[in-house]
Amino acid sequence: MTADLAYVVIGASLLLAIVLPDLLDRWAISAPMVLVGVGMLIGLTPLPDGLPLDPQTNRVAIEHATELVIIVALMGVGLALDRPLELRDPRAWRRWSSTWR
Repeated sequence: MTADLAYVVIGASLLLAIVLPDLLDRWAISAPMVLVGVGMLIGLTPLPDGLPLDPQTNRVAIEHATELVIIVALMGVGLALDRPLELRDPRAWRRWSSTWR
């Protein structure tokens, strides 16, 4: 997979993730279900020649990919928090107790 093709796949996936919720309002199917299916289809594409499947040989690429996934997941969770944090209010600390754990 060349860099240009990777950028096209990533861009199309992001566009699909943005457009799908509006398109799927009428049906009992959610956007994550469709995106998992699209990911499975992308996963079935053949690998380029010379790309080893052993995770130990691709250790750096796998580490960077997992770091990116964790950063995106944590950012999404952080943006979804709807509780204000007031440092001097004890009630605010109690509301955040599930988050601290």
